[in-house]
Amino acid sequence: LCEHLHLKGRIRVSIEGLNVVLDGPKPSINAYVSAVKSDGRWGNNIDFKLSEFLTSKPLDGQRFKSLCVKETKEVVSIGLDRSLSDPHKGAPHLSPEEWHHTLSSISKNANGDAILIDVRNIYESRIGFFNVPGVETIRPPLRQFTDFPSYFSNLAPSLVGKTVLMYCTGGVRCERASAFLLGRIREAEASQIELGGTTRVAQLSGGVHAYLKAFGCGEEGAADAGSCWFAGKNFVFDPRRVEPERGPITVGTCCGCGAQHDDYDNGPEQRCRHCRMLLLVCDSCRARQFATRLCGCCAAGTS
Repeated sequence: LCEHLHLKGRIRVSIEGLNVVLDGPKPSINAYVSAVKSDGRWGNNIDFKLSEFLTSKPLDGQRFKSLCVKETKEVVSIGLDRSLSDPHKGAPHLSPEEWHHTLSSISKNANGDAILIDVRNIYESRIGFFNVPGVETIRPPLRQFTDFPSYFSNLAPSLVGKTVLMYCTGGVRCERASAFLLGRIREAEASQIELGGTTRVAQLSGGVHAYLKAFGCGEEGAADAGSCWFAGKNFVFDPRRVEPERGPITVGTCCGCGAQHDDYDNGPEQRCRHCRMLLLVCDSCRARQFATRLCGCCAAGTS
């Protein structure tokens, strides 16, 4: 179907469903969406997300060069047995509007009982994250999604009795992550009965993508703080690197000098010499050609 429609990109096919990232002409994309929906084998609740190319970068550099289709066991892997992270047992969903209203309400009555959890990798959250005054946001130093369970296993007891709001790029990783975390929190609740209180866990439906479609601004930035609770850019795993919609202000910083900087593509890719994680390096520091750069995790000794 993709070859017939001249579409390129990546597709993961599993018994759980499809994980698709494609680029091509809008009529071809729309035809693909219609064909998959009408096929019936993938259910009636497929969440297709459409996004534009960036106007600030050459189009050729934002296109996939080929088509890759793989059969996998899972839509996305967290490195656990399915029984511990069943995506069908994830936390309840909040629409972008419900999420925004919840964050607005919490910001007015911040009492330390709400916690935001960024499920994404650290190099993603370095250029954009939800920033709500008075609300703690946990942005764990994850290099890959399979690091999530080990990081949060020991943190689960500290979440008992709180409102836990989880988000990721498009909502896929949160299904597994929230299922795992819910299980760990319920175990912690059972051993901390004397603490009382009810733990509420929810996830952002459609992820940062859907939220910025509703409340974000364009590439140049225009939204006022408070009208959009996401600050910075939404990292994506396609040649664009980020989506056109963004939040106000720049939150990324250069790993060399600490200056404001949120562009991974202002030159050849810069990676940690130890773990190969992507690095943010401003133009000035690139000119110095440091050969011993380490990411924040390696510099801090985080395994």
